[in-house]
Amino acid sequence: MKLEEQMRRMIRQKGHAYNTEKAYVQKYNQFIQFVKLKYGEYRHPADLGKSDIQDFLTHLATDRNVANETQRGALSALKFLYTQVLEKDLGLLDFAPADKPRKLPVVLTFNETSELLKQFSGTAQIQSELMYGCGLRISDCLRLRVKDLDFNGNTVQINDSKGSKNRLLMMPRSIKSALEERLKEVRYLYEQDRAKDVPGVWMPTALDEKAPSWGKQWGWFWVFPATKLSIDPRGGETRRHHIGRDPYAKRLSAARRRLMMAKEVVPHTWRHTFATHMLLQGCDLRTLQRLLGHSSIKTTEIYLHVIEAMSGDLVSPLDRLEHFAKTESKREESTV
Repeated sequence: MKLEEQMRRMIRQKGHAYNTEKAYVQKYNQFIQFVKLKYGEYRHPADLGKSDIQDFLTHLATDRNVANETQRGALSALKFLYTQVLEKDLGLLDFAPADKPRKLPVVLTFNETSELLKQFSGTAQIQSELMYGCGLRISDCLRLRVKDLDFNGNTVQINDSKGSKNRLLMMPRSIKSALEERLKEVRYLYEQDRAKDVPGVWMPTALDEKAPSWGKQWGWFWVFPATKLSIDPRGGETRRHHIGRDPYAKRLSAARRRLMMAKEVVPHTWRHTFATHMLLQGCDLRTLQRLLGHSSIKTTEIYLHVIEAMSGDLVSPLDRLEHFAKTESKREESTV
C-alpha cells in the first residue's frame, strides 16, 4: 500500500473530517515535491531526517512567504505522517517561523448584520443565524447532526471541528422554533431514505466499524442534508451527504450585492462578527476563546484590535480638534 493511502486510512481511523484529510494529503504531496527538488530524486519519507522537514517548513516561510497558519498546517500534517503512520518521533523542530502578518478580520456592524440577515429566508436564513449566533465556521454548520441540537438544554454541540475539537455552545433562543420546524422537514427526507434502504450517512471510521448501523439512526442524520444522493469520496458508496458550501456562498454573495456592501463578506465573516460583537457586549477573552474553540489565546486576541475601533471609546483627535484648540487658547490666555 502506498504511503499516501496509509496516511488517508489512518486519518479516517482517527475520525478526522474529510477537509482535514484533503489538507494533510496536500501538504504531504508538497513535501514530497520539495524533497524531489532538493535531492533530484524521490526519497521515501521514512529515509529522510529531521533536517529535511525543517528545510521544508523554512522554505514555506522564506521562499513562499506563506502565513503562519499555513505553515502550522504543514507542520501538523507532517507530524501526523511521522508519528501516526511511520511511528517516528520528530522531537523538537528548529525552523524559520512564518512572519507574514495576519490580516485583520472583516467584521460587520450591528446594523449591517441586521440588514444582511434580512436578505435570507428558509434554509439559508437558519444557516446564517446559526453561524452568526453561535460563531460557527460554515463547515461546523453544514456538518451538524440532529443529535447535536439539544432543545431542552438550549445548546448546540460541535464535534470534530477544526483541530479535532469538540465544544458546547448556547443555542440562540430566537431560532429555536425555526430549528424545530427544520427537523420536521428533514425527518421526511430521512424516512424516505430508510424506506428505500439507502446506506446510512457518513460516520467517523472508528464508529462505522464499531456500530455500522448507527449511520441509519435519526440522531446521526444531517440537519442540512443534500437533496440528492451522491457518491462517498472515501468509501465509494452512494449515500446522503450534507449540503455543500457553494450554494450558501452564492446566496451570501448575492445578498451582499443587493445591499451594495463594499466589505468583502464571506461565510467566515459571520464567525468574525460573532466574536467581535461578543466582546463588545462584555464577554471576556477566555470565554470567547472557549466558544470559538481556539487552541491559543493569541488567536482570539486579534479581535481586540477590531473592538478598539468599533467600541466608540477611542475618539479621533480630528473630531475634537476645535475643543482642544479652545482649551489650549484659554490656557495660553491665562498665562499672559
